[in-house]
Amino acid sequence: MGGMSDEPKVLEQVLEKLRETIKGDKVAHVIELRELNRTIEEERATHTREISVLDSQKSAEIAILAANNRMLEETNDLMSKQTESLRMKIKEYEVALQSSPTETISFQQRKIEGLEEQNKELQQQHKEVLAQLIDLHVTQQMAEMKMAENEGMSQAEAKVRG
Repeated sequence: MGGMSDEPKVLEQVLEKLRETIKGDKVAHVIELRELNRTIEEERATHTREISVLDSQKSAEIAILAANNRMLEETNDLMSKQTESLRMKIKEYEVALQSSPTETISFQQRKIEGLEEQNKELQQQHKEVLAQLIDLHVTQQMAEMKMAENEGMSQAEAKVRG
């Protein structure tokens, strides 16, 4: 019967060891949770900074697009004025056609030379405007991609928070 009296003590010791193990596990879990929370907060702060940088970049790109747009509008206005100037020269040409043949030929040659020069200038301007349009289109596409990227990051961050 001596062995039976030891059984409650052994059970009590086992129970105490289990309590200590549970207490140790609880402490370890609390520490782990704190570390996870700190990591989450650091990641959130990093994402917030990255989003802020991307928003700044987007604003800068929008400003560039607006400046490019104004430049294109100015170029278009200039080309409209040049078109009107050409119309006036065509009217002069038509009047000259009604003059004597010698005057008409001389006038025509001067006008043709002038028109060829203007045509070269307009072609060069057209090339420049086309290059600007291409640059503007590329910049717009990049801005749209970054905006979509920002939106995706914002949604991902919202999921992480949620």
